[in-house]
Amino acid sequence: MKTTVTSPIKRRKNRIKFFYDFLKNASALYQNEECHCIINESDFVSAFNATEKVPLLDIKSTTQIVFKPSKGIFWFKGFHFELTLILFFLTTFNGLGQTTITQWTFEGDVLTPSTGSGTASNVGSTSSGFATGFGGGRGWNTTTYPLQSTNNGTAGVQFAVSTVGFQNIQLTFDHRASGTASRWARVDYSLDGGSNWSTNFWNNNGGLSPHDNFYPFTVDFSSVSGANNNASFVVRIVSIFSPNAFNQNSSLSYSINTAYMRANNDAKYTPTSGVGSGNYGTTGTWRFDNVTLSGCCSTPTSLSFTTQPNNVFQNTPMTPSVQVAATCSNGTISTCYNGTVTLTVNSPGCGYTPQTVTFVNGVATFSDIIFLRSPQTNLTFTATSTGLTSATSTSFNVISPLGSPSVTTLAQNDFDANINWSYTVGADVNYGGPGSGSPPAIQGVGVVDVYNYSGNNVLRKSYSVNNTSGEYGSSRTITFNNVLSLSTYNIVDFSFNLLSFGIGTCGVTNGCGVETDEEFVMQVSTNGGTSWNTILTKKGYNNCLFDISSSPVTSLSIGSSLVYTTGSCDTKSAFTLSMSGISQFQFRFTANNNRSEENWAIDNILLTGTTYGVGAPFNLPTVSLGPDLNYCSGNSQELSASVSSYQPDLSYSWSPSTGLSANNISNPVVSGLSAAETYTLTVTDGHGCMASDQVMVTPQSPPSIISISPP
Repeated sequence: MKTTVTSPIKRRKNRIKFFYDFLKNASALYQNEECHCIINESDFVSAFNATEKVPLLDIKSTTQIVFKPSKGIFWFKGFHFELTLILFFLTTFNGLGQTTITQWTFEGDVLTPSTGSGTASNVGSTSSGFATGFGGGRGWNTTTYPLQSTNNGTAGVQFAVSTVGFQNIQLTFDHRASGTASRWARVDYSLDGGSNWSTNFWNNNGGLSPHDNFYPFTVDFSSVSGANNNASFVVRIVSIFSPNAFNQNSSLSYSINTAYMRANNDAKYTPTSGVGSGNYGTTGTWRFDNVTLSGCCSTPTSLSFTTQPNNVFQNTPMTPSVQVAATCSNGTISTCYNGTVTLTVNSPGCGYTPQTVTFVNGVATFSDIIFLRSPQTNLTFTATSTGLTSATSTSFNVISPLGSPSVTTLAQNDFDANINWSYTVGADVNYGGPGSGSPPAIQGVGVVDVYNYSGNNVLRKSYSVNNTSGEYGSSRTITFNNVLSLSTYNIVDFSFNLLSFGIGTCGVTNGCGVETDEEFVMQVSTNGGTSWNTILTKKGYNNCLFDISSSPVTSLSIGSSLVYTTGSCDTKSAFTLSMSGISQFQFRFTANNNRSEENWAIDNILLTGTTYGVGAPFNLPTVSLGPDLNYCSGNSQELSASVSSYQPDLSYSWSPSTGLSANNISNPVVSGLSAAETYTLTVTDGHGCMASDQVMVTPQSPPSIISISPP
């Protein structure tokens, strides 16, 4: 299937947004691996059509995309593109990772760069003004090009930019021709400010036809070493004769390299006949927009962590992957740097093997960071690379594995078979006013009981009579008993269902269901009722009814209250609250209403504790030298170390070495001390994990021998 572009496309960033969003998240893009993606028709078409009214693509069914960045190839299974669209993909993605040095957008009808510094000027006989740019805004409009068959490659535009500090230079620009202007353009460059030129470095393959459309082009100067780090780099875009024989119209023909071929599509390459009588003209126009010189900084000076490490479980890869960038003095990433960087953990971190990774587009990704020992706290990484300033990461911890969780039911009440969580009902508290009832007095009392609703027992708050709107009602608080001994659990979860139901014959005006002046408030306490935190407030709304439902489950927070106002009837029924670091828990709820036909109710109350097993953590080593020692001067004393939880083999380091037979063994012998000495032993195991202990050794003078003569 053949696809053609039939109308101008929006700016490059808008055109490639869909593909760029996909590709920037595909690690294969940065590893030079083949990347596959399946997209559907609507996503693909919308990405390219944007706001255009004329469809740009005619794509049917699901499309497979294969991207091979190492070869700069896109393949779209099931259809192909015209040359212009193929060039669009190749040139667009060829520039990923570049840093803009200088850019001209021509907004405000000026030739001053919008980014960076440089000069833009006319070349040859051309004159210029400004007109509508690519996708809107402004563009640089040039005219007064040479007469037919004269001054080949001498007229156009020129851009001078310093590339000092950059390499792998690229030129990108959007180019539009009127129907009578040349469809052929070439790019020349100068390395000495324009005194000498290298001509015909690149041409656009006649890519300005059909006319009156903007086309994106990229010129890659990465093969030109002299373009790198050059204060006098200049490029020019000039009109040239067609290198192919062509028919300008139905009666006018030219041989190769003899004439300018107009951009109007009525001009055809031989042997196809031209159409009409149109011709090339000097008043034809070339228009430019988004002219950009870019590159990557040529000399990185330092390293920086672009993705910092996170806390990680022992024996589990760290996520997301740590990333280190090679950055230049101006803070940009050196996307062309392909050196290596080594990541080491700072002491006393251990159980990690230093890794060396090659930079890709200036970024090194450490995707398999694993620690074999735990627990460890306040660790940091250091990134080093030859010739670059090193970088230190933020701190992180290594957590012991949690193993399989064990869940224990601590308390529950479903008001059927499981009723081990007891409660007390508070006094009836009046609320509201007498309304229009007669007599204007309290006409009932609050009711709290276990009620069989639809074959299921629930705890309800109701009222003994059916008062009319605004008449007295009551409020009751139901408090459940405090649950203790929770500190052994890693997580404590509290869950319940809330519902609103009606019974009997509902009134004409009030009806069943809770009203806007009736509410349910849930509070919890973790200090035995000394203080209470409101976690849920649910208000009624015009006969609001909702049944028990297991989903969705709404998470509550002990530090904030979730409030459902009277703006609508909220039907959420299932709620849960997760807590950690608590030793006790209780809850209470307060509900009010004024009709027996309107009922708040609660059910399926459950409190569980979750404990994570220790699994098989490989703890850090420990060493013990025992109690302090005394020995007789003139004799010797052996020292002995006891080490546990270590990875073979162990190394030993004693300090100081004074009086020791050796300072690198487990049991050196002490002798010759004249005073007490405190020794420190540091052991290091096969994972680089260390432990230390101290012992004080004190020499003792031998006892005096007293000779006693018999009487």
